[in-house]
Amino acid sequence: MALTTFAQSEDLLKVLETPVATEAFMFFRAKNQLDNSLSNPRSGLKLYTDANHQKVKAVMFTNANQNINQKLFNRYNGILPFNLSFNYSFNDIRTKVEPTCISNAGFACFKRNNILVTIDFADPLKMDSILSISYRYDTIVATKQSVNVVASDIYANTDTQNTFKSSILGIFASAQNYDLKNVLQYKWQRENIWNYTHTYKTTINVPGELYNFVYSFPFENSQRDFVCVLAETHHQIQPVYDRYADLILSSFPVSEGWEYSYHVNKEKLNAPRDLIMRHPKIGTFVLDYTMSPYGVEVVYLRFLFLYH
Repeated sequence: MALTTFAQSEDLLKVLETPVATEAFMFFRAKNQLDNSLSNPRSGLKLYTDANHQKVKAVMFTNANQNINQKLFNRYNGILPFNLSFNYSFNDIRTKVEPTCISNAGFACFKRNNILVTIDFADPLKMDSILSISYRYDTIVATKQSVNVVASDIYANTDTQNTFKSSILGIFASAQNYDLKNVLQYKWQRENIWNYTHTYKTTINVPGELYNFVYSFPFENSQRDFVCVLAETHHQIQPVYDRYADLILSSFPVSEGWEYSYHVNKEKLNAPRDLIMRHPKIGTFVLDYTMSPYGVEVVYLRFLFLYH
C-alpha cells in the first residue's frame, strides 16, 4: 500500500459499519487488496466484522511481524488516523495525542469523534512497544436488543448462580474482545504436560480446576490460547471426567444453540471420550483427556475461539 496522507488515513475509517455485501465495500476491498479474511498482511491492514459477517466493525493496523491467525503481517506504512505512531509509548500517546487515554491490562484506549481507539502493547507493564492499533465505533456490544448473539451477550446475561458456566463464557468473551489480554496477570513458568513455555497466570477461576493459564505457541507473539486443567492423577480419572461432562451438558443445553459430540481417544481406547461442545456464534470447547509419558492422566478443557 502506498504512503497515505492524513486525510486518506481518516477515509479508511469510513468503512466502519459498512455492509460487506455492497458495491461500496467491494470497491474498498479491491482497492486495498483484501483477501478472503478481509486482510492484507503485506500492507499491515485487517478488518473485523460482526458475528454474522454482515458489517465491518473494526479496522486494525499492525506493526511489523505480527502473527494473526497464522498470517504474518507487515508494518502499516501509511499515516495512522488521529496522528498516532507505532513508535509511541503509552506516555507518548497521553502527551502527544490524547491526555485522557487510559490503560487497561496492556491496552491503551481513548475515544474521538465517537470512534473508540484501542492500542495493543507487547508488554502489559512497560507499554512501550505497540503491536497493533484498532478503530471501531463506540457502541455497546452486549445489548438486549441485539440480534447478534456473541459470547459477550450471553456472558452479560448469564445466571450468576452458575459460576462454572459464567467462567467458561467469560473466557470466550475475553478472547473475542481482547485476545485474552485483559485476563493476564503475569508470566508464569509453571510446569505443564505440554511443555509450553510462553505461559501467563490469569484472573479466571473455573470452579474445581487445578490450574489454568494462557499460552502462546510456538512463539511468544503467536496467537494466545487458553487451557484449564481439571485433574492430574495416576488412577480413577473416569469419575472426574463424568462429573464435568454432566456439568457441561446441563450448563450448555441444546436449547441455547449448543451442539455436542464425542470423539474416541485413539491413544487409549478405554479412556474417557472427548466431549466436544460447539456454538456457531461463540466457538468450541472440549473436555479432553491425555496421558503423559510418565503415566499421569490429565482431564482438561481446551478452547477453539472465533476471531471475527
